[in-house]
Amino acid sequence: MIIPKSFVYIVNRKEVRDFLKPTFFLLADCGKAWSYVLLEMIIFARQKGITAQTYND
Repeated sequence: MIIPKSFVYIVNRKEVRDFLKPTFFLLADCGKAWSYVLLEMIIFARQKGITAQTYND
C-alpha cells in the first residue's frame, strides 16, 4: 500500500499505527514527493495473521 508519509508521525493516526504495527513486514520511505501527488509517500506491506517479532531500521 502506498500512503502519505505523514501517516507515520501524525498524532491522530497513532491508534491506527498501533493496530497495524505488529503485522508490518515492509515499510519504505520513497524519499521525495511524487509530482502527481505533491506529498512524500511511504510504501508499507502487511500480512494479516502474521506478527513481527523484530524491527529493523
